[in-house]
Amino acid sequence: MNLTQSIKSGRARQKSKRPHETNGFNVVSRIVREYKLGEDFVKALDDATEFLSERKTELRQVKDKRLLDVPPYVLVTQEEYGIVVAILSKLDNPYLRFAHSPEEMLLSVSLYEADPSLASEELLREGFETLHYRRRSNRNDR
Repeated sequence: MNLTQSIKSGRARQKSKRPHETNGFNVVSRIVREYKLGEDFVKALDDATEFLSERKTELRQVKDKRLLDVPPYVLVTQEEYGIVVAILSKLDNPYLRFAHSPEEMLLSVSLYEADPSLASEELLREGFETLHYRRRSNRNDR
């Protein structure tokens, strides 16, 4: 293979379609808009550890994952942008892009700390509360 053919085949491989992956900014901005989250939610994130410790006792019910339509590109207002950036700076973790509600955004931090190796299919299919409960049940069974 000569240089020209090598360059052409390299460019053809680069142009192949790849599935669009949702990023944390798009997900958080969609949740902020859908649930009309404001500065009060950002302030409540500081107390998120207390919220999560209270909720751990309530995680007994299996909940379905609520569907959230996340477009590949989002437009946000200046106010929403500030809120999204603040949330991302406080809750930054790989599971955040699979959250579908404000509660799941909060739970994503402790879920990632508990089990950083969950498959994306599992995170998309099941609610974070269910995954928390299952992880805790598995630890208690050992």
